Amino acid sequence: MNTETQKTMDRFVKDGRLCQLPKKHAPRLVILSWLAESFEPGQRYPETRVNAMLDGHALDYAALRRLLVDYGFLARNHGIYWRVESRSA
Repeated sequence: MNTETQKTMDRFVKDGRLCQLPKKHAPRLVILSWLAESFEPGQRYPETRVNAMLDGHALDYAALRRLLVDYGFLARNHGIYWRVESRSA
């Protein structure tokens, strides 16, 4: 992990939980990437499981779920989510 990434993580994550979502694009990408790492590549997750995995962070799980999809870290189809290997955001 490089210095800027570590600074971002130290600022926005406490005790393994997101305490605030960065407003700036670059730090936001760091945080969303970190959240996406919770999802195993190739594994499919129902929406209820995604919600449970994201629950307890600063934003509600639905907002985080939408951001992960909007920024291209997760994909979804008919309520099933999966981690995107290489994103274009």
